[in-house]
Amino acid sequence: MAGSRRPLFWAIVIIVIAAIAYVGYGRWYGRVSASRCGDGVISFGEGCDDRNMRNGDGCNEKCKVEPNWTCAGAPSACSERVVRCGDGVIAPEEACDDGNAFANDGCSDSCQIEPEYLCVGVPSVCKKV
Repeated sequence: MAGSRRPLFWAIVIIVIAAIAYVGYGRWYGRVSASRCGDGVISFGEGCDDRNMRNGDGCNEKCKVEPNWTCAGAPSACSERVVRCGDGVIAPEEACDDGNAFANDGCSDSCQIEPEYLCVGVPSVCKKV
């Protein structure tokens, strides 16, 4: 019985060696590789990947979307987000942004906190104080 298992053992050994050799060969020649920042493939932990590792183009050197940019697709195409009052995102020139452009709700139509209100969060939630 022990002799009949020997060919199976050697077949498994050969398959394992072949698999190790293929993976090693593939990594060496670029055929099998782990995804990494800058390769144009969005992998775990990446918000974008635009095939480069430059800052200032929307997708930074760590493959994170930069502030005031939006990125979509793989490889990522990034565009600068147009900042406007009422979009629910507080830009540097805004004191609040509640997601609308209406006045008298605590955050004015120019995204400034109105008198007698306190606004917190993004988008801003305003309460009369």
